[in-house]
Amino acid sequence: MARTPIPEIHRRNFRHLYFEIAWFGIINGSLIAFASVYLTRVGATTTQLGWFSAIPALVALIFSLPAGFWLQNKKMDRSVFWSALVFRFYYLLWPLLSIFFAERLQVDIVLLSTVIMGVPGTLLAISFNALFAAIVPPEWRNHVIGIRYALLAIASVLSSLLCGALLDRLPFPLGYQLVFGLAAFAGAMSTLHLWFLNDQTKPAEPYNMPKSVKDVARPGIFSAGGLIRPPMAFRYLRRRPQMRLPQVEILRGDFGRAMLVIGFMYVALYLPNALYYPYWVDALGYSDKLISYGSALFYVCQFISATQLARVAGWIGNQKGLAWGAALLSAYPGVTAMSTHPIAYLLASALAGIGWGIAGGAILSYVLERVPDDQRPNYMAWYSLLTNVAILAGSLLGPLVGAWIGLRTGLAAGGVIRLLSGLVIWIYGAAAEPAPQTDGAYANLE
Repeated sequence: MARTPIPEIHRRNFRHLYFEIAWFGIINGSLIAFASVYLTRVGATTTQLGWFSAIPALVALIFSLPAGFWLQNKKMDRSVFWSALVFRFYYLLWPLLSIFFAERLQVDIVLLSTVIMGVPGTLLAISFNALFAAIVPPEWRNHVIGIRYALLAIASVLSSLLCGALLDRLPFPLGYQLVFGLAAFAGAMSTLHLWFLNDQTKPAEPYNMPKSVKDVARPGIFSAGGLIRPPMAFRYLRRRPQMRLPQVEILRGDFGRAMLVIGFMYVALYLPNALYYPYWVDALGYSDKLISYGSALFYVCQFISATQLARVAGWIGNQKGLAWGAALLSAYPGVTAMSTHPIAYLLASALAGIGWGIAGGAILSYVLERVPDDQRPNYMAWYSLLTNVAILAGSLLGPLVGAWIGLRTGLAAGGVIRLLSGLVIWIYGAAAEPAPQTDGAYANLE
């Protein structure tokens, strides 16, 4: 942390960034934690849950490049606010679902609205990343991000436990109406704090993205700028004078091998996602209260392990840390498939939280070790495109696997594949050549 006092303009921006992430933590522990549970309870199939997971990646693949180009010379603070305001009308839909739509229509309405709101969500993700880089000086980034990480974890845990208690005591669907109403209110408050962020960068000047930028990220798809933030680095594309396809030659050598093992890991991560809730809710009869305990335990363990990320990276390196994290994530589908006892579910949540705290923080540092400083836009374009393709593939393959071999066996297979992805990273993910010179920082806003 810098030793000089924080200037007043930065102090005001930091304060609103802290409130914004705290309110978003409430969304994280309410709507985000229970959306798939609710859809399962109103009859969503594994295929529909797979599409619910896949749609954000598909929309990002289509619109991120045009969105980044369109935002090239826009004023980022206003772009963030207006895209957030439009996108977070999505939250208002959820408490109204059971009031205005029959159960047989609700899943289709959610999927359609997820497609539509994916466009402002993509704009929000890109513009928020650029705004964060512009208003938080490099010497204060670790300080701000550390506080945001803590606030997100605390708010997520507390809201998850509160929502689980509400759902346990109130009849269906009243409990979900209150939970989703809480998320809509939190979304409005989070958006209000985005309005007060003040970017003094001249709007006519394009942003030069700093080399070292990082921020909090949930497993795979959720983070602080909005409900869905793709695990990508599209902010690098904003420096490009025009939209061009990235160079294929980049995929040769160590970077190409890294993309193969990371792509396999993302397929493994998303493959069992559509199978969890039909198995836990329909097959095992887990209560909303138990699921809230599991979510809270996941967030706590993720936060604790993330605080040790620098120590783990210094001890075994980013490659082996990523491999261990991917292997620990196999517990979520694997352990719950092996044992139906609620204690096994809580144990799986804890192990997966530890795994994602390590893997989620190490993944981009692992990639940047193989990226030359002066060619980052080209390299990160491939990273962006290939990870989204992997997310899309895993999300759509999961329901097919579940329909073919059954939910429990499909989850067991998902655990084996995740464990295998960690082994593949451990064996084949090492660099064969000396790593290019980088700043060595975690450039993880996405």
